[in-house]
Formats: sequence, C-alpha cells, structure tokens
Amino acid sequence: MLLPALPHCGNTTGQSQKAQRRGLRNGCGGRNGGSDAIEGDGDRVNLQIKRSTSVAVIQDAEPNEANLRQTRRRQVEPGATTGDFLQGFLRGTRSALSESGRENMTISIPTVNAYYLGSLIALFERAVSFYASLVNINAYHQPGVEAGKKAAGSFLEVLKAARGFLAANAGADLTTADVAKGIDADVESTYHALVHAATNASGINHTMAATPEEDTFSLEA
Repeated sequence: MLLPALPHCGNTTGQSQKAQRRGLRNGCGGRNGGSDAIEGDGDRVNLQIKRSTSVAVIQDAEPNEANLRQTRRRQVEPGATTGDFLQGFLRGTRSALSESGRENMTISIPTVNAYYLGSLIALFERAVSFYASLVNINAYHQPGVEAGKKAAGSFLEVLKAARGFLAANAGADLTTADVAKGIDADVESTYHALVHAATNASGINHTMAATPEEDTFSLEA
C-alpha cells in the first residue's frame, strides 16, 4: 500500500548483516537490529527488541487565530509550548539511543488527522502481518483475544442475572454474597457487576461495608 509522504527515518546507522543476508531491507536499519535477535520456531519465538520507533508530528496545530490563542495558553514557559518540549524530548531520546548503540527510527507526519492516523495504523497492521510471516507465526491466531471475548460474555451474563435478582427482591438490602449465591456466580464477578450496575443505573443503592463481600445493594421498590 502506498502511504504518501509518510515514512521519514532518522538516526540510522546501516543495516545489520543478517538483515542483508535475509534480504530484509526496511530502509531504517542499524546495528543490533531487531531482525538479528530472533530465535525459535513456529511454536516458540524469543524476541529481543532492540529497535525504538518514534512518531514525530511536524505541525502542532492548524495556523488559525483560534489555535494561535490556544498555543499561547499551552506555553510551558515564555516562548516554549508543550509541542516545543515534546520535539526536544524526541530529539534527546534519539540522541541517547544512538549514543548507546541502539537502533532507532522516526516516522514523521505533517499533522494529526484521520488520514495520517489511519495511515499509521494501516502501516503497523501490515508490518505485523509481514513480520509474522517471516518468523513463521500466524498473526491472526489470537487465543488471548478469543478468551477475552468469552470472559466479557460471562461478565455480561452475571450483570444481567444480578440486575434480575435485585429486581426480583426489590426493596431488600442484599449483600454481595447474597446476590452471588442467588445467581450462582463467584463473589468477585458479582461484586464488580453490582458496582457497575449501581454506578450507571438509577434506582440501585450501594452501601459500603467492611469488605466488598458484605457491601449491600438494593433496588428501590
């Protein structure tokens, strides 16, 4: 995919020898690059990341009157804005990394808007997919993400059951343990579901006790 005017690399010191042998030409290589720190096979891969990537935004804000007034308000000290300091931090970090032999690169974008932010996301999405193919990893196999979705579904079921139990016992002060027992769920999940429900729904009262298990919840009758 063509990303016009996107990549601009700085502080590079040449590609690693192994990267050259493998034909991995990223245009922003350096000594001790990330590509020469790969061990393992398709099941287990140990990576020692030695490359730092920064994103530099050239323009702090559109040069109109409103933004100029905001810029004056964002001054950290006379004549220096937060954007000026961030550029200074970026240059200082790059210099420190280079002096210690750490490979680094900078991607510069003209400004932050939907186009350039989307381009960065698309760039790194494709970089992850391509790099995964080089080290024999399926980048789209994400058991952790799938497990997270299942856990989220379980929480929603507990939340729904807790709300229903409070409604069935409207007016009664019920402890977390009471509700957990009534809906056959663990106390911790029930507590977080009840707190979420009480915080975001009117009519549910929450009274704190010595322990979360003893906190009481009630739905106004």
